[in-house]
Amino acid sequence: MLGPRAVRSEQGWRSLRLDGAGVLSHCPDLTVRVARDAEQAEWCLIGLAVQSDPARPDPDDEIRAARTAAIPALTRAWVGRWLLVGAGHVYPDAAALRPCFFRRMPDGCWASSSAALLAEHGGAEADPRLLAWGKGIEWYPPPESRFAGVRRLLPSQALELAACEPAPWGFLPRPSSSRPYGETIALLEARLVTALTRLPAPRTLWLPTTAGIDSRVLLAIASHLGRPFQSFTHERPHLPIADRFLPPKLARSIGAAHRFVRPGRFSAAREKKYDAHTGRQSVDADRGYYARGQWNFLAAGDVV
Repeated sequence: MLGPRAVRSEQGWRSLRLDGAGVLSHCPDLTVRVARDAEQAEWCLIGLAVQSDPARPDPDDEIRAARTAAIPALTRAWVGRWLLVGAGHVYPDAAALRPCFFRRMPDGCWASSSAALLAEHGGAEADPRLLAWGKGIEWYPPPESRFAGVRRLLPSQALELAACEPAPWGFLPRPSSSRPYGETIALLEARLVTALTRLPAPRTLWLPTTAGIDSRVLLAIASHLGRPFQSFTHERPHLPIADRFLPPKLARSIGAAHRFVRPGRFSAAREKKYDAHTGRQSVDADRGYYARGQWNFLAAGDVV
């Protein structure tokens, strides 16, 4: 939670005052790093950000070497799930996968990665219609949320904290039609390989694997690097036949282990906890995986 004052929690939250942005309150497990740029402006990087350009330094070092006005554009090469706070703005990662929800309240602008926390803080009416898995859209598409007055940043927006309003930024440049195809492929390979190479060394690297092209690309990169990893697929009702047979076959072809994570006993308490955490913003497959303990195989220090 980012706002004019600290937010207390029973979970041992920490508080950090940021220049020109207010107070950041967060759980102790969240990765939070603060760095000052070449003009001594303060920036706070929340979550996991990894450099994908092999010719450039890691995000923390890049911030320290750059001028203030140049930093937002630098983030276009950072992969991962993160938020960057600085220069009076909050900037999301390339796909806004670590969300930024925001709302104006009487005491100022509040922002959070959790719509449920923002709704709880100051009260907000929730849409009474409940989403259902496999029936229509299973989440609230940005920029809306389930809660009145709570909005979400789009990937093409930054949050201007003084106005508590989104501002356009970060539009990707037009693709170059003059670059040869082979050069484009080489560029993509260099970026993807660099991103996986520069990940913090995990206890175990897990690759969720389906029959899809994205999974095959990640498997190819991991195989190319020779970095040890585990391939896995979540079992669920109506799992497509290709997702059942191809992942272990693909893993075997590069000498990797594959694991099907089977559902355990359903827990109503875990489902309720998931709904409280998400504010019922989403009811996709992960809700069922969590309620049936299908993420319990992960250990501290693992990376998915």
